Amino acid sequence: MGLLCLLIVPSLSAHQQFDEKFHSVVKELSKAKIPRPAFKSFDEAWEMTQDVHFRVYDVVKRICKEENITNKSCMWSISVERNAIFNAYASRNNKIVISSGLIDQIKYEDELAFVIAHEIAHHLLNHITKGATLIISGQILGTILFSNEAGGYVMASLLRSLPSRQFETNADALAIKIVELAGYDLKKARYVLMRMAKLDPSIKSRILESHPAGVERIVAFDKYRENL
Repeated sequence: MGLLCLLIVPSLSAHQQFDEKFHSVVKELSKAKIPRPAFKSFDEAWEMTQDVHFRVYDVVKRICKEENITNKSCMWSISVERNAIFNAYASRNNKIVISSGLIDQIKYEDELAFVIAHEIAHHLLNHITKGATLIISGQILGTILFSNEAGGYVMASLLRSLPSRQFETNADALAIKIVELAGYDLKKARYVLMRMAKLDPSIKSRILESHPAGVERIVAFDKYRENL
């Protein structure tokens, strides 16, 4: 599946969200025993990050070449932040930051590979720039419509949240491809989404939320994996 196909993958419809697979994932999360995380020192967390980065690098560069992605979008740097929060993010200047707390709360390198591949995908798909443009447009439009900054903030949040969930879905889809091509085990990689879902009390995303709910991401992950 090429990147152009990934860009037009639709979000899960209301019917899809509550199909048999959705309920199956909810049931799985309530009963499944997720492998216990292995404690890692900061140095071990950094070493694991470097190992994953080295392993996915050639795969990503090959995808960039095949899809004619610009060099600017296909460049990134990775750092590990001393932070207990289960988090990772991509930001401007082609940066990717992984929280040491996330690495400390996973067991398999395959899980970290999915996280890193997901953040790389945001850069490849130019989501950072697109998101920033939507925020600025929303602030301007909201301020004009409501004649105050609060209105600008609400409009910016609305314009950002709807495509943002699609950005996350597309980044997951591309991350699956990267992880699979790099030779990682997708079954083990999936555990990181299960851990996220355990931390997320909602089973479906609400308006103004920038990310799909954990259950929604697992359902989409399984659907994409089946189509590989």
